[in-house]
Amino acid sequence: MEPPSLLFSSLLRCPLTRLPVRLVLPSGFAEVGLAIGFETLGWTGALVRADGRAAYPVRGGIPVLLAEELHSLRGEASFESEFI
Repeated sequence: MEPPSLLFSSLLRCPLTRLPVRLVLPSGFAEVGLAIGFETLGWTGALVRADGRAAYPVRGGIPVLLAEELHSLRGEASFESEFI
């Protein structure tokens, strides 16, 4: 059986763009452009948007899909204001 944090991950969407998100565990943070220090912020995972431009934290197995928690990836400029 899948861990509870993964059971409904296929249903989750970015609240700004409605694009699907995928779960990335800390061991894969570097692959998607997240700095190593995100574990110190309490991130136990990340939900990376399908376009690869943004990620939301997962803290203690709970996804935090709030616009103010959005983190831009791969040096992208902040584009959050385009959607709010």
